[in-house]
Amino acid sequence: MLYQQLASWYWDKGEVRDHKEMFIIDLSLSDFEGHRDIGLALLRKLPPYEVRRVVDFIKGWKPYVSEKRKEQLAKEGKTHKADKHGLFVNVPRSMRTEIARYLRERESDDDRLDS
Repeated sequence: MLYQQLASWYWDKGEVRDHKEMFIIDLSLSDFEGHRDIGLALLRKLPPYEVRRVVDFIKGWKPYVSEKRKEQLAKEGKTHKADKHGLFVNVPRSMRTEIARYLRERESDDDRLDS
């Protein structure tokens, strides 16, 4: 209960964008009752590029390293350590459904589509 209230309070008072995104991620992936609802409600308030950042962090990503660079490192006797970013978990179905609704609403309203 406290975490839900803290997330809602931080949404109104907080200034760090990444913290807002992490609250949404934590709440959306939580198994506690009501957390997903709050997380998805906060997700709807984000602009599209931040929704993308939330989804990317949940899915995780590795930076691209070309084969040419890998060969160059091998010649130097070094190995490439793949940096991993994100959680590398599946996006919950509830979030996928909410994002589909979010995009349909944005696309139907020309003023909101560009924001």
